[in-house]
Amino acid sequence: MRAGASVALWAAIASAFLPSCLSAAPSHVSIAPDGGVRVDGQPFLPVGVEGIEAAWGTNEVLQRLADAGLDTVHWAPAADTAADPAALAQSLVRRCRQHGLWAVVSLAPPSDVMDLEADEEGLPAEDRRARLTTIVKACKDEPNLLAYAACPEALWNGYSPAGMAAGYQYVHGLDPDHLVWVSHAPRGSQESPAEHALIGGYLSSCDATGVSLFPVPDEVMDSNLAGPDGWPIGGPPGVGAYAHLLRRITESGERPRSLWMGLQGCSWSDISPQLTDMRYPTREELRFMALDAIGAGANGVFFHGVGRVGPEAPFWADLLGAAGDLRPLLEALASPRPAQQPTTDPSTVSAFCAAAGPRRFVVVLNRTGDPAQATVRLPGGFGAPKGVLGPAPTKAEGGSVTLELPPYGSAVLEGAGG
Repeated sequence: MRAGASVALWAAIASAFLPSCLSAAPSHVSIAPDGGVRVDGQPFLPVGVEGIEAAWGTNEVLQRLADAGLDTVHWAPAADTAADPAALAQSLVRRCRQHGLWAVVSLAPPSDVMDLEADEEGLPAEDRRARLTTIVKACKDEPNLLAYAACPEALWNGYSPAGMAAGYQYVHGLDPDHLVWVSHAPRGSQESPAEHALIGGYLSSCDATGVSLFPVPDEVMDSNLAGPDGWPIGGPPGVGAYAHLLRRITESGERPRSLWMGLQGCSWSDISPQLTDMRYPTREELRFMALDAIGAGANGVFFHGVGRVGPEAPFWADLLGAAGDLRPLLEALASPRPAQQPTTDPSTVSAFCAAAGPRRFVVVLNRTGDPAQATVRLPGGFGAPKGVLGPAPTKAEGGSVTLELPPYGSAVLEGAGG
């Protein structure tokens, strides 16, 4: 074979495996009826980091994220002193593309710029529209743009639902091909902190919503969401519990919304220096929170607060390891859920089935802080299960398996023929 032909052949083969965000054409991002993200019509589950500062997200750091299996970076809002927020946003999107990563751009400054009914002492509405215009026009044709993030913790900060809905319509008028993501604190408003359903008032201002929780260690009650017994749900299971609540809220809207959950990506000592010696989530807890959120209806997960942790910190090994654990499952986790689902005993252990093509997986989760022995009744036709992640079954017969799970443990089984 001639040298030129050989180079062309290998280039064609390589291009078939490049991330779609490295395409030269702008992407079209949409929401499926079940809330799943679709990029150019194909299922996609963002697994990323949230709130990254430009100075922290160096090329070396971004490559480490990509190598571990993360696929998306949400950049923190630009500072009020930024000379050219639009140019900065565009440069950050392009920085991600060099590493095969999708980008979420913050519409800022100010952080409430999409609220067109904000306090008159702030930026006037016309100036807000002008700021939105420059940022969106700078980024909308970038091939790896996934979404815009707007008005963080909107309910808790008291932003206007009507003003944000008007801003959302304005942004979508400029760019109908990408999503708008509005996140919330894990509670209601400052006046009614227990009224979580108030988040539903902001559905008209977004395509994706969610909350970020920091539930580790268990004694830190980052959310006041109560369980069936009336007590707050503490520890890692709070993420899945909140995802379940938000899925019910989003289903009440007039159109589907995607649910993106923020997972703890740092320690409380990184957030509040007065809280000393607060530990980091373990790899097992990080993996549990991600899979529990997805099992409860999340369509994307982002590790929040990672930018507060130095890239050389030991915690990074756990974070990147947990991301790598998810990588082989992403196609199945992003696809519509099969009709047949597993059942479990005891009820404190949950399980769900995910599939893509001929491959079927069952994810099993111990939602307690104690070791658990669980029996899982597999979906019909699952076949002989093999363990691919976490503890392997100790017993398998008659369509059921028995597993020994550590505290907040997770196991993934693949059916025969996968």
